[in-house]
Amino acid sequence: MRIFYAVPRSAWVDLNLRRSLEDMGHELVRFDFPGWPDEADADWQRFGKPRTNERLLSTFRAALRQGPLDLFFGYFYSSVVFPETIDLIHRSGVPTVNFSCNNVHQFGLVRDIAPRFDVCVVPELAALADFKAAGAVPVRIQLAANPRVYRPYPEPRLYDVTFVGQRYADRADFLDFLKGAGVDVRAWGAGWQTHKRLDLAHARAALALFEDERLDGIRRLVRRRLTPTRAAAARIASLAPVPERAPGFRHDRSATHRPEARVESSTPAEGTGLAPSAEAEVIRSDAVRGPTDPRLGQASSPRSTIPPSLGVAAERAQRYGPPGAREDPGYTSARLDTVDTSSYGGPRLLQTDLIKTFSQSRISLGFATAGASHLIGQRLTHLRLREFEAPMSGALYLTEDQPELAEYFEPGTEVLTYVDRQDLLDKARYYLAHQEAAERIRRAGLCRARQEHTWQHRFRELFGVLGLRARP
Repeated sequence: MRIFYAVPRSAWVDLNLRRSLEDMGHELVRFDFPGWPDEADADWQRFGKPRTNERLLSTFRAALRQGPLDLFFGYFYSSVVFPETIDLIHRSGVPTVNFSCNNVHQFGLVRDIAPRFDVCVVPELAALADFKAAGAVPVRIQLAANPRVYRPYPEPRLYDVTFVGQRYADRADFLDFLKGAGVDVRAWGAGWQTHKRLDLAHARAALALFEDERLDGIRRLVRRRLTPTRAAAARIASLAPVPERAPGFRHDRSATHRPEARVESSTPAEGTGLAPSAEAEVIRSDAVRGPTDPRLGQASSPRSTIPPSLGVAAERAQRYGPPGAREDPGYTSARLDTVDTSSYGGPRLLQTDLIKTFSQSRISLGFATAGASHLIGQRLTHLRLREFEAPMSGALYLTEDQPELAEYFEPGTEVLTYVDRQDLLDKARYYLAHQEAAERIRRAGLCRARQEHTWQHRFRELFGVLGLRARP
């Protein structure tokens, strides 16, 4: 198939989604954009976002002139694309799909654009109702891992218990509890070392940020360092009630599947009366009122996805979650300064080093809690990429108990789970002392991941739902 592939600039996206599709033999027309733009950045609002939308439409029209497209596959948030842009693309008759994750606590990041796509790929069972209530068509397709990237390495077991990922929620509390009980723990990722040092590890961490997001991550980090007051003010503002948005443009889904409605550079956009050169004006006119990132205190929709019974604390938990599949390096927990993790915490790792850590560890930890929901007494949980990447890399994976996990791995046989800190400690001690049992689970998890949980499996599932087959 020939697929228009519009995704953020990210090493993870490239290694997993792009490489898997190309390995399946599909032709990709590639379009990329900054992964997590700052909606508080006036330059992005005024120039970056409109120009990105103009470039998207131009690239899409050029791809259509070169030949038929079987699918438009996007990984978009409202901070990047305007709903009207998706409407214009939708008029071409090409099926449109958007992928997003972390929707349990971050549905607000896609609420405005989700109904504009034919289908939304949603990994989380608990998020389906939000998509349906917004008028979107969600298809539950789970996360996965690319076995060409995530695989066991012939490395010695150097560490007892490790965690690779960002420090937030109560992750530090759990690791500190293990440390206090005499377990040798290590952690790498944003936030585990609060004081930066000029050493090799931090130099490699800077390379890891560049590896994952190219220059976009560096620019975002520099902006945050230079404008702490603006960022703080935005976070304070996010605690205010979400204002209602005036009713916006909403497309008629039944009228957008006509085969003659193509997005062409030589004809007006059907239904709008606009010539292609005027399409940019639609985008520019929405630059001020367009959807914005709820993490920064601006309205993304008139409705909260958190039940009223959970109150303000839950609303804060939704707002403060890190964006996207990869956790936000700029996010900090409300409890960041209460636990000193400098003795066992390290900076973020390069991709290859991260994967090797799974092989170097006797036990690899996982956490399922979303955002800051641990502060409200009712945890929001969902599966992470780590649930598939760790077993695919040959890890003995011990993760927070989560009901959805049993759909994909057999707890106790292919992965391990814990329900609280004491359960975590008991299982860590047991499997550190019983390595034969640990190796059996490690091997079983790897086998299951390779057989059922690759991105190629997920894409085949998506194409089946859409009724798409490769053209002869």
